[in-house]
Amino acid sequence: MTRVRWVVLLAVAALLASAEAYFVTDSKKVSLNSDVHSTRFRRINDDEERAGVSVSIIEKAKAALLPSASAKKLTKWLNKGKSVDEVFVRMGLKKVAGAKLFQTPQLFSWARYVDDLGKKAPAKAPTMIPTLTAQYGDEALARMIAAAKVSENADVKKLASKLEVEQLYAWATKGKTPDEAFALFKLSKAGDDFLSTPQFTTLTNYLKVFNSKNADKETTMIATLVKSYGDDKVAKILQAAMKVPETAPTAQKLDTELVQLWLANRESTDAVFTLLKLDKAGDTLFSNPLLVTWTKYMNAFNQKQKNPNNRASLAATLAAHYGDDGAAAMLKSGDVRNILTKIKPGENLFENPHFVTWLQFVEDPRRSRMALSLMTSLTVKYGDEALIKMIDAAKTVAKTKDTATKLQTQQFQYWASIGKSPDDVFKLYELNKAGDKLLSSPELTTWKSYLNVFNKQNPTKQTTLVATMAKTFGDDVVVNMLEAAKKVRGTSRDAKRLESVQLQRWMKMEPDDVFTALKLDKAAENMFDSLQLNAWGKYAAAFNEANPDKKVSLIATMTTHYSDKGVVGLLAAAKKAPGSEAIATRLQSEQLQYWLSIKKSPTDVFKAFKLDKLDDKLLVSPYFSTWIKYTDDLFKDSDKVSVVFKTMRYYYSEDALVKMILAAEKNPSTQKIAQWTEDKLFRGWMLTGSPSNAFRGLKLDEAGEKVFEAPLFAYFTKYMARVTEGMREKDAMMLSALSAGMGDEALAATLIAAKKVPSTEKIATTMQAEQLKYWLKNKDMTPEKLFKDVLFLDEADVFTNPVLNTWATYLQAFNANKPVKEQASMIQVLRNSFGDDDLAKMLTVAKEAPETKKMATDLETALLSRLSPRF
Repeated sequence: MTRVRWVVLLAVAALLASAEAYFVTDSKKVSLNSDVHSTRFRRINDDEERAGVSVSIIEKAKAALLPSASAKKLTKWLNKGKSVDEVFVRMGLKKVAGAKLFQTPQLFSWARYVDDLGKKAPAKAPTMIPTLTAQYGDEALARMIAAAKVSENADVKKLASKLEVEQLYAWATKGKTPDEAFALFKLSKAGDDFLSTPQFTTLTNYLKVFNSKNADKETTMIATLVKSYGDDKVAKILQAAMKVPETAPTAQKLDTELVQLWLANRESTDAVFTLLKLDKAGDTLFSNPLLVTWTKYMNAFNQKQKNPNNRASLAATLAAHYGDDGAAAMLKSGDVRNILTKIKPGENLFENPHFVTWLQFVEDPRRSRMALSLMTSLTVKYGDEALIKMIDAAKTVAKTKDTATKLQTQQFQYWASIGKSPDDVFKLYELNKAGDKLLSSPELTTWKSYLNVFNKQNPTKQTTLVATMAKTFGDDVVVNMLEAAKKVRGTSRDAKRLESVQLQRWMKMEPDDVFTALKLDKAAENMFDSLQLNAWGKYAAAFNEANPDKKVSLIATMTTHYSDKGVVGLLAAAKKAPGSEAIATRLQSEQLQYWLSIKKSPTDVFKAFKLDKLDDKLLVSPYFSTWIKYTDDLFKDSDKVSVVFKTMRYYYSEDALVKMILAAEKNPSTQKIAQWTEDKLFRGWMLTGSPSNAFRGLKLDEAGEKVFEAPLFAYFTKYMARVTEGMREKDAMMLSALSAGMGDEALAATLIAAKKVPSTEKIATTMQAEQLKYWLKNKDMTPEKLFKDVLFLDEADVFTNPVLNTWATYLQAFNANKPVKEQASMIQVLRNSFGDDDLAKMLTVAKEAPETKKMATDLETALLSRLSPRF
């Protein structure tokens, strides 16, 4: 009997060995690494290890039995269409423990068999999952696949990924929910680090498959987690996971999705505060990591609120949960919580019997604080805007009108108690969108009722409709609104009254502030025909009457905001605009009077008129005439010339001014102003004392030897004629100016050059003679001094310098009036100036030049005759 058992055993072993040999030969041999022996599978080994043929016996039988018959066998099975389950058993995989499955080469051969079988009948292609699930169960198989996916062997990872997809689709086909998958993976027992487990990755993949096959049941990972763990635990796990680099990105994404889930569910910040059990945190609240999650939700919640009054805050939430004793007692009694919990979304609040009962109960004077708490709770639940609409709607229904009216009164009391400004309530009633129909709006009547309540409860913060309108629309818009309302029969009286209130409000402000409030500081040239300027004018009149010691003017105020130059430009533009020419002309006159009153300097006025930028167009500008008149009015005649001259010279060079005058003289329309300007220029030069200043002002000192040919020299001559009018020594005065402007040396050279030019020969000859005459009359002038100190003749070019001829002419004239003993000689002056040795060298050089050879030879002879006694 024992022998028979061994024969059977050997036969089975041979069959398995033959199959394994085939699969290893027919496909890539699988080299498995130690990673499949991970600790994740050790417990699977313990649970699912089955008795089988010893590995050593199988290995011995492989080489001896059926090495080639297996191929025929498999082909036979394939041709017969043998089921995957049967082949699984025949290949011995049924006896392989789960932890060792992916180490077994038969698995890969069986997988290929399944693929080949499917190719024969694609419509009924089988998968491996049903067989493996039946063998190991969903949970164990999922863990086996997850572990194999992280193998270092590419074939193992590839097959594991394929099996995972098939398993997930199998689950989805069977309708297994993500919650069931979550339970299957036992993630609830995974602890705070479940995001790092392979099962979490598999669950993530399953959600994608499930949602693709169950569009009507689509869900999210965060919804699954919240359902399984609860909001607070999920939030706690995510906060912890965000501190781990490997799981931080996933945790942050899920944390954001958790916030979005609450927003989608329209959870209030108070509700989330409770969901996270922060209302039980007590003294440990601020160290609780879930406060971070709640704060994140609060910020997201607040961003959704268009009305700032609906936004939550940590302070308000803490007050709501840990507030004063009265609120604590109310919440403990359950009044507010019970009613608000029972009111369903969309339910008419005013038809809810509990709410109506509570309203009656709140009307008890002893429960006034409860009334305020009621409004707090209602506002938290519905928000101000929604509650306003609910109250207004209820007031239109007869059976709820009284209740709604009472609630509105409580709402006003609540708003006033928390200091909600009339400005904010104005926007809550959307009166900021009423436009020109504001005064006829029924909501305005309701708002006025709140205004009365607010002013009564806040005596130090009392306000008015006009103040709220100004803050909401701006004073400039209010002016337009009231003007429009005055033209409507039903609102005309109110509009006129509000204009009076507006004026009284402005009387508490400074003129500049009112100007700015009306946006006249931005209106520019458009202000002159505006309602706003008219309104400011009425205000200025009232202000001046009430403040005679600090009267204000439009020009002064405009100057504050636009500057002198800006006002000039505005008035110029306004004069060209239809309808505003008259006021612009009047204001131009007022501007001049204003400047005179503050004694604005002509220089500043010149610049305000932009006369400093006109260049050659200065004299044709109408502003130049205006500036002249302003200067006339500001100064006496004696001062005026100096001021005009200095101002014009400050902005323009004198030569530029002269060019302007010359150009203007050619135009009949500007001849008069040109003559006036010339007169002021001449008188200004005369006030400076020396004609040489005019010479340099005309930049004639830069003309060099061609000064007499310069275009402006004729103008200088005209000026000198004015200066020397009535004088006998006119030529001497001209020479003095030329000498002071150029210097004697340069003038002498210039006169020599000018005598060679026909157009200047006459004046050059005259001036040369006058120069000689001047030198001869000067008792302190000697030939040697003139040579060295005035004409600056030096050894470098003395014999080629044409000025030497001028000096020689002077020397001849000098000696003509002197006794022989007092006469000077050229050779002696040269010896005294350069010394005998240097002079000798200079003459030697000069003799080599044809043009100076004769003069040098004569001088050398004279020098030698003077030196002969020494030898």
